[in-house]
Amino acid sequence: MILSYILVSLLIIVITVVAVNGYLNRQFTHYLRANVEERNRRIVAQLGTAYEASGDWTEVALMALSLAVANDVRIVLREPGGGEIFDTMEVSGLHHRSMMDMMRRRTIWSLPTRPLNGDSLKSYQITANGALLGTAQVSVPRVYDALTQIDTAFRRSVLSGSLAAALVALVVGAVFGLVTSRRIIKPLQHLTAITHKYSQGNFSERAAIARQDEIGSLGQSFNEMADQLEKLESNRRKLTSDIFHEVNTPLMAARSLVEAMEDGVLPADSSNLNTVAQELVRLSHLVSDVRSLSIAESGKLHLRSGLVDLTDIVSSLKQRWTQAFTDKSIAFTTQVPESPIMIHGDTQAVFQITSNLLSNGLKYTPAGGVVNVTLTAVDDTAQITVSDTGPGIAQEELPLVFQRFYRGTNAKSKDVPGTGVGLAITRELVDAHNGTISVSSTEGKGAVFTVTFPLAESKR
Repeated sequence: MILSYILVSLLIIVITVVAVNGYLNRQFTHYLRANVEERNRRIVAQLGTAYEASGDWTEVALMALSLAVANDVRIVLREPGGGEIFDTMEVSGLHHRSMMDMMRRRTIWSLPTRPLNGDSLKSYQITANGALLGTAQVSVPRVYDALTQIDTAFRRSVLSGSLAAALVALVVGAVFGLVTSRRIIKPLQHLTAITHKYSQGNFSERAAIARQDEIGSLGQSFNEMADQLEKLESNRRKLTSDIFHEVNTPLMAARSLVEAMEDGVLPADSSNLNTVAQELVRLSHLVSDVRSLSIAESGKLHLRSGLVDLTDIVSSLKQRWTQAFTDKSIAFTTQVPESPIMIHGDTQAVFQITSNLLSNGLKYTPAGGVVNVTLTAVDDTAQITVSDTGPGIAQEELPLVFQRFYRGTNAKSKDVPGTGVGLAITRELVDAHNGTISVSSTEGKGAVFTVTFPLAESKR
């Protein structure tokens, strides 16, 4: 990661240096061309001034030669018609010896510092008092041939400065990248080590990242995930233990009875065989309930969602359950409104929810007691309340009621039949309908289960 950071930084710096250097070169080229143009116009202006002062091309030629040597350029003087008057590159070709002698006396002779034959010539008009005197052609050098020592030094200093800045930026970037990458990599390596422990089934380790940035948020989320994994693992182990216990109990009971009958300790009569059959039926119910709970908790319930009239469902409970309550001498009542109360859901699933709650009331309510079902519409929800006058539930047991395989103290002490998964299945079915289920109870005075469903949109 550090090497990658350095390479990326180096690439960015190289691109930046190249771009900056290219921009500076363009601006410097423009600056040089502007200087050359200004110099040439200044030369032509001086030539015009020389002619105005003397009225003689000899003086102009002397001035041209002096300016050519001073500025390292070639100057060609021409008449208005185009005929050549003087060329600083052909001094030996002057036609008038007097002009040659005068120039030698009045100038310090020196050769151009560089060849000028390859330079292009640019024409400028020479005027005096508004009249056209002729044309001066001044050489225009290639851009970097016009560099002075100061210009060259400046250009080199800019380039060396850019390279030095790039080198400093690279070093600073490398140091910063090293520090930053270590700050990022260290907690990630810590998380990786913990993840390896999780893969081996050890969920007790937690990420120790006390930071307030994104890495800290990642560590917090990681710990929350670990909490959930640990809880799921604990539930899985508990479920395995519970299933073993629940399955083993009827199997051991049936096996003991069969062995006793085989040994002649108990007679193989219909009574003992019926007891074995009941244990096997209990085992069958347990397997069926565990399968239903597994499907519900995995979110793979296949609900046939549609409009469901809760009024019809609760009303039909009276006919379905009256005989069962009558056989136990328990009063069974329902209270439903006359108008329909509609929800979106699966009719069979809602029937199972209400049936599980009634079955629970039937098991725990003693003879002479009352079980009541009430249906109401409250704001934008439908509420089904199932109350009984059974022994109630201890306050410390209320949070455990909807856990799988949980059977309260009353169920164990009174040998109430059941597998302990009915209310867990009920909760999953209610959740699948986007509803809620709760229980309240006063020990010795019964329990009240309340189920709420969102009303159908058309009925709100």
